[in-house]
Amino acid sequence: MELISDVNQTPSDRAQHSNRLLTAQEIAAFMQIKPKTIYNWVSLGIIPCIRFNRRLVRFELGMVQKWFAEYEQKGRKRHKFSPKEAA
Repeated sequence: MELISDVNQTPSDRAQHSNRLLTAQEIAAFMQIKPKTIYNWVSLGIIPCIRFNRRLVRFELGMVQKWFAEYEQKGRKRHKFSPKEAA
């Protein structure tokens, strides 16, 4: 899942977007969580961020996408049920 679609973008456009700085509100809206959760993650060091001072925090798009991808889980293999096993 990506924050910005790259369907018709050139490599230079993608590089420019990966350096884009996002606010906690933008990250929270994308993840469908409250901004307060993002700020809690910042204080705990869970999410990568750029801290300009105590109150001003921004997130580099490329860093957040890489961090977000680390939490992606592959689907589990399903065990096929066979009538022989039921007996």
